[in-house]
Amino acid sequence: WTTPPGELGTIIENEFYQIQLSAVNAISYTYLSGKLPDGIEIKTTGSVEGNPRNLNYISGVPKEIAIDVTSRFVVRAISADGAVTDRVFELTVMTAIM
Repeated sequence: WTTPPGELGTIIENEFYQIQLSAVNAISYTYLSGKLPDGIEIKTTGSVEGNPRNLNYISGVPKEIAIDVTSRFVVRAISADGAVTDRVFELTVMTAIM
């Protein structure tokens, strides 16, 4: 892997997000396990993209309070010679309450 493990960033709810994962000699990438943020997907090209949604709110008086949610997931990179390597990443979705 050339993309370091861990946090890929904090992203804002409902704003398009895209980042390219990279591993040496990788020809495809696969979401393996864990929890992706709602609205985000991993393409076989290694692109992590989508319009994230955050459905975690605390309702009450005087107004709703947003809860930022961090998702942890594993991606598998597969090389042309069949070698596989897995890496754990995180994305945090920050809710913007209007």
